[in-house]
Amino acid sequence: RRNFPCGWPDVGIDGVRPVDPLHVDALVIEAGGVGTNLRSELYNLVIRGLRNFVIEDLTFNDANRSLRYVYTVQRLDLVGRHDTRGSMLLIPVVNGAGPMTVAMENSRFSGTIFWSTNALGHVIITGQNTWVDSVVNVRMEGFGLMTNTINSAINSAIPDYLADPVFQQELNDAINLVMIPAIESFVYLKTPQDVSDSLAHH
Repeated sequence: RRNFPCGWPDVGIDGVRPVDPLHVDALVIEAGGVGTNLRSELYNLVIRGLRNFVIEDLTFNDANRSLRYVYTVQRLDLVGRHDTRGSMLLIPVVNGAGPMTVAMENSRFSGTIFWSTNALGHVIITGQNTWVDSVVNVRMEGFGLMTNTINSAINSAIPDYLADPVFQQELNDAINLVMIPAIESFVYLKTPQDVSDSLAHH
């Protein structure tokens, strides 16, 4: 936790890029469904609140080559910019760009990291999946007179999006862009026993 503002150099996470606040250059989120086809390009994101996590479960399984995790964060705040295009429910054209804020409360992240080992016995990450449950409030500017209507429609639809496996896969892909490089740095040149010992230590 104390390392989040300055990275985690002792486990190979570059101290130049802090974990909290976390800076993300760009993400793409797509949402589809009945009457909805949205694509949002998010960029220059700053995410705050990650250090306030609570680990509910962390299970390292060498036999299955997996690490299961469940953690919660009371509140995450995202600020950045967006470029959103598509259609949504009774709004045939949704086109806008500008600043955005996202507040996520009582967020619960559960998932599994999978690995294999190379010829030297070092861990190689082969996959990761995360399911997100959260109370989310989104505010996107740049839709002109339709800004309030579009934001209301997006926030009303978020519970359905979070229940949709396809949308969760989109979130998972976005999370992977951030998590996988950090995880790969953490396990670099480590054996499964090294990883287990390091998790126990930290």
